[in-house]
Amino acid sequence: MPFVPVTYSDGAPVLSSTGSQRVACAHLAEWLVTLDALNVARGRGHVTFFQTMGGADASAGTHTCGSAWDMKYISDAAVMDAREMGAAVWPRLAKYGWTTGDHVHGLIACGDNGCNAYQYAAYWLGYNGLGLSGVAAGDPLPKPSARRTWREGIAWAQAQMNTTTTTEDDMPRLRLDTQGTGWFLTDRGAVTIDTTDDAKILRRVLDAKDYLVAEDRVLPGEIAVYQKYLARANGTTVTTTAGAAIDYAALAKAVNDDAAKRMEN
Repeated sequence: MPFVPVTYSDGAPVLSSTGSQRVACAHLAEWLVTLDALNVARGRGHVTFFQTMGGADASAGTHTCGSAWDMKYISDAAVMDAREMGAAVWPRLAKYGWTTGDHVHGLIACGDNGCNAYQYAAYWLGYNGLGLSGVAAGDPLPKPSARRTWREGIAWAQAQMNTTTTTEDDMPRLRLDTQGTGWFLTDRGAVTIDTTDDAKILRRVLDAKDYLVAEDRVLPGEIAVYQKYLARANGTTVTTTAGAAIDYAALAKAVNDDAAKRMEN
């Protein structure tokens, strides 16, 4: 399939650092317009593209068939939006071992994948798309809520943009791992939980929202931690002021007291 020009959602051309217009396969060009529109609708502004079709040495040929792109990293929530839109996409960040400049790399499975199909396969197997067969290391982020084609991803994004009302917290939930940390997820994105203490706080706040523990048992300062992760996952800014400092000893006692009560019941 011939390459076509890439544009932003407002119709402006996406230009390279030399001023030439970036190109991609027709499928990706169409998909990127919607990705850009979704980012604008989320309040993140237009996507900053670093590469579409191209031959940068660090890309190992994955952009030569026109179905992959690189963009500026904004947040994990923005990466998760791209995942919900059906893309195999990863943050390439120093904290994950990437050493040649933070960015996001992604691709869509559209039939123009002769140069990067192995990355798409590695993505769904839980790998980061790097190295031989794309399985050099694990994926740092969770999978999307559903597996979608690129066309279904466009429809999902359009539905997101057409939604005029949202709940206060987009039904947040936790996905913990064996270390007691994991991910804090909302319908708009997901972020890694920093510590086991934060995971305990998030569990208590969510339990209070679900009436599993009395709301007045949530300690001062815990709501601020919840709001911090909520803002990260939704790609927004915390609008409330931080509460009192968290007393982790009191938190541990409260968690143990709740556990004891549940065992008695």
